[in-house]
Amino acid sequence: MQKRLAVFLCAILLIAASAIVVTQTAVANSEDNAFVGTWQGSWTGQGSGKFEMTISKGSGSKLSGTISPKPDDGEVYTVAFKSVEVSAGKLLTKFEDPNGELDIALTGTAEGKSAKGTYTVRQKSDGSEVDSGTWTATRK
Repeated sequence: MQKRLAVFLCAILLIAASAIVVTQTAVANSEDNAFVGTWQGSWTGQGSGKFEMTISKGSGSKLSGTISPKPDDGEVYTVAFKSVEVSAGKLLTKFEDPNGELDIALTGTAEGKSAKGTYTVRQKSDGSEVDSGTWTATRK
């Protein structure tokens, strides 16, 4: 009798643990989906300009994407994100400039077809901040 009870309790615990994992996965996927798509926006800080950003979900639900910034005083370029993460509803992307001299990080939140956040640009050689500011975007 005790053996059956132990087996029954183990089965209940396994079912409950599976339900928790499925729920957490569904929540993570819905957070990710808030950012998937193509976005057009602008940024302001020490520098300013416009950008187009595309975030997609690949195999294993891994996020990736590209960004095409066009500084007000420069040429447009396109680079792939080094990383794209969503945690607790907040986006964190990292990429570098085409010359590989600057690390750029974007953080933000999305609500419907709008997103906004902050960015930081750091010199790769010494980690010093060279620019920071805010950005806004609209999903296409």
